[in-house]
Amino acid sequence: MKSLICMFLLIVVPASATADGGVLGLKWGDTVAQVRARGVHLTPLDLPKPLVAYSSSGAPVKIPGFTLYGYTFLNDKLVKVSAASTIFNNDPYGTRGKAMFKRLETALKKKYKVTTTLHRVGLKLYTETVEFYQCLNYPGCGAWGTLFTCSTHNVILELSGMGGGKGGITLQYEAAGFSERLKAAKKKSIDKLDHAL
Repeated sequence: MKSLICMFLLIVVPASATADGGVLGLKWGDTVAQVRARGVHLTPLDLPKPLVAYSSSGAPVKIPGFTLYGYTFLNDKLVKVSAASTIFNNDPYGTRGKAMFKRLETALKKKYKVTTTLHRVGLKLYTETVEFYQCLNYPGCGAWGTLFTCSTHNVILELSGMGGGKGGITLQYEAAGFSERLKAAKKKSIDKLDHAL
């Protein structure tokens, strides 16, 4: 559930999904030009092809408290949106992080079906309660996340660690079929290379 770009969320999500399945005032399949036309300033990020990604400090529909947004495109079609806030500092037990996670999870459960929930820490190395975020930051030690689904997209909510007393909550929306379309695009790229050789 770790993302290439670690982004964090610090408020309860209001009605951010649109009736047509889009999120934050955007529609799945929007082009880069359409997102820019809605007033979003996009800064390119480096991702492996065929994905193209951008970061921004805004969205057509901003959620109060969000400081960073991410937009991922496949074949110039919007397939993923991420939103992020500031980081939880001086929270060694994860108290503020867990409380915010719970509020977000409760709000999302009202709109989406829960597919997977994993709230485990202390599996390796960092076993003390004061080491909550260290554990989440260490591979195999723990995970704190929930996956939600609906007919048009999936939502991934995750509490992540960045070290001692420091972490945040990541929220990602992925268009339905994103993984399958990415695999197909990668296969097409390999097939073109095979044909060229």
